[in-house]
Amino acid sequence: FINLINQLSKTTDKALFITLFSQLVMHTEEHFNAEKELMQKTNFPAIHEHNNEHQRILGELHHFSLKITLGSVLMGRTYITEQLPSLFDLHAATMDSALAAHIKSLS
Repeated sequence: FINLINQLSKTTDKALFITLFSQLVMHTEEHFNAEKELMQKTNFPAIHEHNNEHQRILGELHHFSLKITLGSVLMGRTYITEQLPSLFDLHAATMDSALAAHIKSLS
């Protein structure tokens, strides 16, 4: 994820940006699916809230993916550099830390 964000932040090539953003969306979908499976296997109590947050984030990513594909690379770059990092920092600090605490409590 971080590697893709860094590449997206640095590239000036429009076609490469579109490709990398698509890879970011796919990577995020795969990551969220793996988390969902983990939450199901461990009976995570806040699974619905966590999955709802995943769907919200994926909705944003798909929205920007469409805009980028239609040529709004600047809009996508702004999202990548100004919004997405803080969004994922907050998600990791709240949702993911609660999941980690839950998993740790099972051992």
